[in-house]
Parts: sequence; C-alpha cells; structure tokens
Amino acid sequence: MDTYSSTIIEAVAKVKTSVVKIETHKKQDNKRIGTGSGSGFLFSSDGYLFTNSHVVHNASQMQVKLHDGS
Repeated sequence: MDTYSSTIIEAVAKVKTSVVKIETHKKQDNKRIGTGSGSGFLFSSDGYLFTNSHVVHNASQMQVKLHDGS
C-alpha cells in the first residue's frame, strides 16, 4: 500500500468514532416528517459537536446517531 493510502486509513481509524449522523425532523399533522440529514463530529467528552448551519437550520427536532448506532 502506498504512503498516502496508509496515512488516510490511519487518520480515519483515529477519528471515526467522533463522526455523527444528524437527522432533522418536523411535526406535521401529529406525524414526524424527515426533513434532512447531515454529519458532524464530537469535539469534547461531554457531547458538544460541530456541524454546518445548513444541516440544522429551521429544524424543529434533531436526532444524532453515534458511530455505534446509539
């Protein structure tokens, strides 16, 4: 394997557990409707995360899924 590929694989292995999936929802007629999704990453041990503004803009509900599915 070349050096570049090894570097990328090592970097992913180190940070993959900090990446999260963010799903946004809204309520409409007492139903939960999916409005979008995006990603973010945890940057502190107490659960703070970074994401882009457009991922959560105008969302009324958000669900964050961790690497292990929880």
